Amino acid sequence: MAHRQRMSIQEVDPSVRSPILGLNKYVRNGSLDQHLLALVDIRASQLNGCAWCLDMHVVEAREAGAPQRQVDLVAAWWEADGLFSEREQAALAFTEQVTRIGEHGVTDEVWARVRGAFSEQETLELLMAIIAINVWNRVNVTFRTALPSPAVEDPAPSDGGDAVVDVRAEPPARRHELIFATYRALGAGTAFVLVNDHDPKPLFYQFEAEHAGEFTWDYLEEGPDVWRVRIGRS
Repeated sequence: MAHRQRMSIQEVDPSVRSPILGLNKYVRNGSLDQHLLALVDIRASQLNGCAWCLDMHVVEAREAGAPQRQVDLVAAWWEADGLFSEREQAALAFTEQVTRIGEHGVTDEVWARVRGAFSEQETLELLMAIIAINVWNRVNVTFRTALPSPAVEDPAPSDGGDAVVDVRAEPPARRHELIFATYRALGAGTAFVLVNDHDPKPLFYQFEAEHAGEFTWDYLEEGPDVWRVRIGRS
């Protein structure tokens, strides 16, 4: 059964993203590695049935070095002997109980396992990571956020060799999903050219919050009718 997107944060009040993105930034700038965080995001998103977040975080896991077999078996990590480290298993067990907090809380057994594998600071960062992905899961499942178009995986090249993503004909609710899906598909040192019908400066601040130090932003054309920005992955 096809679902229609119910609401878009971007259309209603994009400022509501700021506190959640702030939490994401705290986690990203912490001591936990991106591979582990991606596994946590995947497991929580599986439990919450969030296709949009799964679509994003399986890509992030592979980019962070997670083997495809590990990504495939996150849903049954406890059965995959030798595939997940003790640290990863502790984080995934913690993710499951925090995500399902209303069932049994966090048991002493799981808490002891987490504290045996993580320092106090790391445990705090891990908990914040689990909380953040659960917020995004609930937003996207409730709003039925539409998946990005598969076409972004192979966008048309520009004269300069960069992919071109022209969002002018896209509904406002789809634009950010399309842009970020294209960014996630970039390899290090590559870029795409965003074509928009207004200054996408607010998008710059979202990139800054989510990918600080990981992206480049260069205006190629600045209105009044068309804006073109080259967005790259460092």
